Amino acid sequence: YLSSNYRLALQYLSSAELASQEDDPLLPVIRYYMAQAHFKGGGYKRAAELADSLLQTDLGDAWAKRVSALLIESLHAAGDNERMVAAFHEFSRRNSFNRRQEGLAKLAVESFERQRDAKSAIEVLEELARGYPTTENSRWAFQKLSDYACDRNGTKARYAYSRRLLLSVSRNTSLDPGLRDFVLAMVDQPMQIESGATRLLTPAERADFLFRAK
Repeated sequence: YLSSNYRLALQYLSSAELASQEDDPLLPVIRYYMAQAHFKGGGYKRAAELADSLLQTDLGDAWAKRVSALLIESLHAAGDNERMVAAFHEFSRRNSFNRRQEGLAKLAVESFERQRDAKSAIEVLEELARGYPTTENSRWAFQKLSDYACDRNGTKARYAYSRRLLLSVSRNTSLDPGLRDFVLAMVDQPMQIESGATRLLTPAERADFLFRAK
């Protein structure tokens, strides 16, 4: 019923919870779907409370990932940017970057931007954009970075493409006809290097970049 009638789903789940003992191994699963039902009904704070309490128990990695994702989505929907960002960082620390995390990262960027934290938003966008143009979220992130890199109305751009990102997307030039020319053009522009500094590459660094780029 979660897909058609969250109220009825919540009614059945609540009955199942009342009929369960605290040591019942299915109780965390029941409460996870209760959180899902609250989320679908717009009860984002309650969904976050349930998800947060579940994470204090031993769920196992697979369920912990599901619950963490629901917590992040609930906090984002509730507008609790500070807790959402903290939950996303904890999720990222425990899990490798994958398709599921891409969607959560997009939510994190929105929360960072609400907090006017461009630096943190750009860090997450770079992780997302490394897969450009293979997924919808990577394309979205690449466009967002382009917006940050634009020098609008004579103001200083807030972002310079990093060497790490450009090397990553250079592997996918066969998927986007214009990507090869874009990467080559960026070689002659100030680039963010691994130390965090932004500058033009030296001739030796430029040759190394072109050798390593696909």
